[in-house]
Amino acid sequence: MVYSIHMETLPPDREAGHAAQIEALLEIARKKGLEEAVNEARRTNNPHILDDLHDRLATEIRRSLLE
Repeated sequence: MVYSIHMETLPPDREAGHAAQIEALLEIARKKGLEEAVNEARRTNNPHILDDLHDRLATEIRRSLLE
């Protein structure tokens, strides 16, 4: 059985509030690895940042697998 994952975009207000932080964390992930980016997100003590990072990473990984 094959499952399809439907990724939704984040609500505009939530995305706008965290966009710069998420982009910085994605850059950390590219340069230093996923573990460092996740650790940095955890250090913010903001569960929304960690959730947004997870969403973006999942989207990026899914896109790369579909290419």
